[in-house]
Amino acid sequence: MGTETLEENQHQATLENLFLRPKPARLLVSVGSGEKPYALALAKEIDCTYAHTVKLLMKMEELGLVTFNKKGRTKFVELTDHGKDLADEFEILLTRRIPKRMLPAESVVEGSEGKAE
Repeated sequence: MGTETLEENQHQATLENLFLRPKPARLLVSVGSGEKPYALALAKEIDCTYAHTVKLLMKMEELGLVTFNKKGRTKFVELTDHGKDLADEFEILLTRRIPKRMLPAESVVEGSEGKAE
């Protein structure tokens, strides 16, 4: 067994459960790149309900990835340094091109109909 503590293992499990799904990862990236980083705008951007978006943001705050700053009646979301690092990594993963070998066969050979080979 490794030397990880129970707390470290629980933290790792929480991160895995949170981010090995597409919407939480897209949400974190959106917080860093959005012009309007508040919950309702972020929910629309990632096509998620407002309630679920707020739940995810609260969990991210618990993990030290985001902070909230209230200006007037609006609560804006900002990435922490750790959140920025993680968002950068997710952005790379989310914007990677899918290799041709992973595409369905019909989309790879599309446009080659009627050509003799």
